Amino acid sequence: MPGMLNASNALSEAISCGSFLDSDDVLSSNLSATAVPPLLDELARNREKVRQDIEQSSRALGPGVDEWISKAKRLQQDVARCKDEARSIVQDHESIDSLRREAAELGHKIDLLEAEIAFTSRLEDHLQSLSHVTTVLQDVDRLLSPSAQQAPTAANALKDAQSSISRLRGPQVQFIISSWAEDLRVQAKDQLYNALLDSFVFDRSAHRYSIEVKESATQQSLHRLLQGLLHIDAAKEALDSLSTKLEHALLRPLRKPPRPSVKQYSRAGRQFEVSLHTKASSVDVAIDFLIAFWDFLQAYLPQTMIESLAERLIPKAIDILIADWVTPAVPIHPHELNALDELQRNVSGLASYLNKHAWPGGAKLSKWIDDAPSFWLAKRKAETLDAVRRAFSSSTGHLHQVERIERQPAPNAPAADNNSKEGDDDWNSSWDTGDPEPNNDIDDDTSGWGFDDGDPVSPALTPQNGNEHASSGQENAEDGDAWGWDDDDHDSANGNAPAPPTKSSPEDHNRLRVDKPPGANATADEIQLVEYYAITDIPDYMIDIVGRDIQDSLSLAQAQHPSLERVSPSEALLALPVLALAMFRATAPTHYGNSPSLGNMNLYNDASYLAEKLRDTIIPENMQSIEPDCAALDKFARSAYSREMEVQRTILADLLDGAQGFAACTQPLYAREIENAVSSTVDRVKQVYAEWKPILSTSALLQSVGALVSLVINKVISDIEEMDDISAPQSEKLVSFASHITTLGDLFVAKPPTNTASAEDESVPMTAVYVSNWLKFQYLINILDGSLVDITFLWTEGELSLEFSADEVVDLIKALFQDSSHRKKAIAAIKAHPGQGP
Repeated sequence: MPGMLNASNALSEAISCGSFLDSDDVLSSNLSATAVPPLLDELARNREKVRQDIEQSSRALGPGVDEWISKAKRLQQDVARCKDEARSIVQDHESIDSLRREAAELGHKIDLLEAEIAFTSRLEDHLQSLSHVTTVLQDVDRLLSPSAQQAPTAANALKDAQSSISRLRGPQVQFIISSWAEDLRVQAKDQLYNALLDSFVFDRSAHRYSIEVKESATQQSLHRLLQGLLHIDAAKEALDSLSTKLEHALLRPLRKPPRPSVKQYSRAGRQFEVSLHTKASSVDVAIDFLIAFWDFLQAYLPQTMIESLAERLIPKAIDILIADWVTPAVPIHPHELNALDELQRNVSGLASYLNKHAWPGGAKLSKWIDDAPSFWLAKRKAETLDAVRRAFSSSTGHLHQVERIERQPAPNAPAADNNSKEGDDDWNSSWDTGDPEPNNDIDDDTSGWGFDDGDPVSPALTPQNGNEHASSGQENAEDGDAWGWDDDDHDSANGNAPAPPTKSSPEDHNRLRVDKPPGANATADEIQLVEYYAITDIPDYMIDIVGRDIQDSLSLAQAQHPSLERVSPSEALLALPVLALAMFRATAPTHYGNSPSLGNMNLYNDASYLAEKLRDTIIPENMQSIEPDCAALDKFARSAYSREMEVQRTILADLLDGAQGFAACTQPLYAREIENAVSSTVDRVKQVYAEWKPILSTSALLQSVGALVSLVINKVISDIEEMDDISAPQSEKLVSFASHITTLGDLFVAKPPTNTASAEDESVPMTAVYVSNWLKFQYLINILDGSLVDITFLWTEGELSLEFSADEVVDLIKALFQDSSHRKKAIAAIKAHPGQGP
């Protein structure tokens, strides 16, 4: 029993505390069925006891609990009332949504009804428009029927219906109606187009054009046709076709020959006829034809059609008139300028006619009138340039001789016996007259004159005098002063024109004339130096061209022409000679270069002669000095000479290069090549001499050929001096080659003047004068062929030291002679003797 009591207490305590049993005794106690009822009773007593404890303890808290219970009940009532109000609100909300849904449904139904009403209204309008358009198109179709033929009215109806057609809705309906309307528009266009073109009758043949406006084609009917075409946007095509037909009658007669052009025209009633021919008519006929043609059209065509055709045809007609008639009709020569005044008046009348009717083209004609003086000057320039071109193209290349004359006071010397030797010396000294003036001319291209490579001469036509060996620069200065190539022609300054060339033999190009006026003593004698050289006919053409422009300028300065009031024609013409000379300088190299019979030397002579003659030309006071152009011609001539000399130098250098030096001159394989090179060089110089002899004057010929010979000799001397060892056979070969080259000295033989006293007409060798290294070359031959004694004698007693330096002679002796006491003695003597080397 006590065990059960403990078990019930433990269980009650666990229930009260809300914990688990943890007593091993209780947990391990035997709980049988008989023990359960007492346990339950014990638990009931414990519960009752706990209840009684709770009631006893809660009696003190009773009033507060009652108040709380009362408040809880009121709260429950408030909550119940809020729930009822919430339910009412929810119910009211639900009723409002229902009303809204009903209103939306009713509104949708209203929209459907309104849309249906609008659709019905639009459908009614569309059907009415469709009915209207259909009615209009049916009326247009009726108007275009063959029985009605009222195309203008139909075109107007189509224009009015176009807005209604554009308002139609529905792609299929619009496509059907638009296609129908387009078909009707095409029919109306064809009828209007044909009716418009059928109002005119065009007749054309090879030499005749005619236009006739039918009697039925009144201005009102043509206006209605044009308006109908405008309504259906087909006027442009119809007017283009009409203007194309009118072009044949208007523009083709304005074409210049060889095409048929207007010969005459006539107007008979409603017909306008044009006759054509291939001969050129005057520009007055063309201008009158243009005015008459538009007067005819204006008489029978409506104004709107005239304005449209004028916009298309008149600009083309004015362009053709200016290009083919007016501008070519501008005269060139001063005596024809009255025709230019008349031409300007006619063009001005046509411009006034076009401006009066407000047609295009008047401004272009007015501009042409303002530019007419410029056109005239341009034609004069073109004529001058073309004259230069014709001068070259018409030139036959035939050469004729002209002479250059220079007069100088003769030296004051007693008369000499004609048969004495002193006569020859006096003639030789007469070439040197006074100290030369320095030549200050500077040329950009001096290589052609031989200044860079030691050539002693220039292409000036100047003879040298004296046996004294002077420097090349002094000789050139003397030449230029003696012959006046760098100065103006003394003949023109003295008023003495050169005499025409007399027929002379080829060997006698240069003559010396001593003029002795009656009663004058020897001190007043005058030496006249004359040279002949050959030119083509081109300089004469150029002088004629320049003279014509200057003469025309003088003529215009004395006459006044209204057409040239805006410019100064006289001053403008004075600029043309400069243009002609520039054209000559630009064209001449091509002409002379392509000619089979002419060359640079001909160009040199022609340009020099032209410059000389231009300096003699009397120019007006208001003309700029022609001296710059003459100087340009001189420079141009020197340039041509330079090119030719450079070509010949190159050829001779190439021929001499074939020798490859003279070291192998005794070897059979090379000896022949060297001999051929020397022979070819000599032959080439002689060939050049033969080619230039008919062209150049004697002095220029000898100077030019002398420069080439100097080049050859310099090359030979240089090659020989470069040889370190010269054997006796080589020396003999070198002497042979040098002797062959010395045959060129025959080219420089001159005859004394015919008026000098001489028993025999002896020839004077001038080789040393024109070939600066000729004496040096002769001494080189003496050295190659001489002994040590001869060489020493030439150095100490002769003039070898004038051409060679001591070092050059010593080097040649070392190359020619073996080392010996004689060679050493000769070298010592040469070094000990003061030389007069160059």
